Amino acid sequence: MISTLRDWTPVLLVREIQFVNLQYGEVKDDLLWAKRTLDVNIEQLPNIDLFNDLDDLAAVMSSMDLVISTDNINSHLAGALGATLWYLAPKHWFLLCGQDFAPFYPRAEFFELNQDTYHKVATNLDLIRNNL
Repeated sequence: MISTLRDWTPVLLVREIQFVNLQYGEVKDDLLWAKRTLDVNIEQLPNIDLFNDLDDLAAVMSSMDLVISTDNINSHLAGALGATLWYLAPKHWFLLCGQDFAPFYPRAEFFELNQDTYHKVATNLDLIRNNL
């Protein structure tokens, strides 16, 4: 299941959350779409090459309260660093080893990737925000 920024709309609409882009590649149009359409500013970190500079990326992830990611380099790096991670993947994803949690990442919470995933993530994020 391919994820686009538009899929993340319910998550991005949770207010009083600072979102930081960790997606490498050309994301300028997506970030502009979020600002114009959702009135959400997703921070783009200056002077960090998210594709080639894994040291800086790791430092950024280590300083975050939470990393939310589908299955890509960012989820695996965050998990390996021991960062708090919400890991979005298909239920029968091979790295789950047939379990309903990410066995290699003890601080990861698993969310099964389906049509309701982003609403579940948004609900959980809102609950955490309200309890701070």
